[in-house]
Parts: sequence; C-alpha cells; structure tokens
Amino acid sequence: MNTPTLKELYEAVLSCTEELLTLVQKEADPDEWNSLLDKRQKLIDAIVAHPDNTDSETLSWRTPVISAIRELEQQVLPLMQQQQKGVEEEIRNIKKSKQATEQYAGANAIAAYGAFFDKKN
Repeated sequence: MNTPTLKELYEAVLSCTEELLTLVQKEADPDEWNSLLDKRQKLIDAIVAHPDNTDSETLSWRTPVISAIRELEQQVLPLMQQQQKGVEEEIRNIKKSKQATEQYAGANAIAAYGAFFDKKN
C-alpha cells in the first residue's frame, strides 16, 4: 500500500475541515460531525507520525495550508458550540417536561396518548 505524502495528508485535513464546516453550517446531525472529526484526527496523527514531518523544506507549502485549516476551524468552532447549546437546551426542556409529568401523574403513572386523566372521587 502506498504511503500518502505529507502534502496529500495536509490537503486531506484541509478537505475534511471544509467538509466539516459545510456539515455544521447545514446543521447536520452531530454524529456526522463525529465521523468527520475521527477521520480528521487520524489524518493529523498520520501527519505527526510521518517521517518527513520535520523537514524544513516543506515549510513553504505547509504554512498556507495550515493557515487555511486554522481559518476554517475558527469558523467551525463557534457554529458547533452554538448547536451544542441548542442540544443542551432541548435536553433541559425534556428533563423539565419529564419532571412535570412525574409530579402531576406520579412516577409510576403512564400518560395515555399524551393526555392526563384526573380522578375525581
């Protein structure tokens, strides 16, 4: 199997980061982000382990690619944080709803079709 060149690895990280930005902007499922983030991390690990990683001759093309990756990351991070806050808010609302249901109907009662039945004696 051919080992990818250092330049190919950097370009793959850039491409993966661009794809991540697109997904986050579309407000895609966070599970999709995770698969891309895992792929991206594997590429970064391959860069770190690459034998040519310390070669100073690659600095001329590496610097602009790294700058482009950083710029994309600066766009991705706030969007991800914003969506994370939205998910946290949904979880809070679900917990409040569950707590209200338990208080109203009792922890063991089951609501039929989303309705509550009052028992009057």
